[in-house]
Amino acid sequence: MKNTKKKLKGQSRVLKYSFTGNNITKYFGLNPVAKYMNKQGIVKSISTLFPTEWHSSTKFGISHILISIAMSSFCGINCICKIASYTGDDLVRALLKLDKAINENAISATLKKPGQGGTGKLQMLLLTINA
Repeated sequence: MKNTKKKLKGQSRVLKYSFTGNNITKYFGLNPVAKYMNKQGIVKSISTLFPTEWHSSTKFGISHILISIAMSSFCGINCICKIASYTGDDLVRALLKLDKAINENAISATLKKPGQGGTGKLQMLLLTINA
């Protein structure tokens, strides 16, 4: 069986611009945001702070979900159901190296896992980035 799990490995993908009119998406403004997040090391920091233990049933990494939430907030999306449909967009899946959209259950389960310790880690990361 082919392994379809793709790790972010510290960076999200940045796509080349194309103005051919094919596969136009309303989230194309995320490409510069992904580039900025890579340069600032945000993706790498989230990947190292929240490592994913890959098992046979693991479909999405914690970093995939947290970064999709961060990117969706730049687009004004704040509901889990809308984040789930947002990750189904071709550009978003390409940027996050996803084979399919993240479902609502995976997002809510991932947000419940880290607990207070994970919240503290994320808060310290955000404070160091904003400092």
